[in-house]
Amino acid sequence: MNIDGFSLGNPGDYGFGGILRDSGGQWLVVYSGFCGHTTNVLVEIMTTYQGLFLAWNSGYRHVICESDSMNALNLINNQNSALHPHAPLINRIRSFLDKPWTLS
Repeated sequence: MNIDGFSLGNPGDYGFGGILRDSGGQWLVVYSGFCGHTTNVLVEIMTTYQGLFLAWNSGYRHVICESDSMNALNLINNQNSALHPHAPLINRIRSFLDKPWTLS
């Protein structure tokens, strides 16, 4: 799974997109969306959530998530983000970590 967000400013108008590919590089699912006027952190977190949601619901159980946003990855992996403004979405992403699949 390759994911990325894009923007016109920070904050600004944001969109996101991603692709799920098989181990041979063939495209399986492509997705994109528009987040409206928001920050780059939220769009990267939203992109991660959408990709994991699609992967799980499409039945893929061995997923490698590639993102260029260390900030989003740190928020997802940091247990001290309970007071972050985007904590509810971060927690929804974390719930995917507990599912019976291989996710890295």
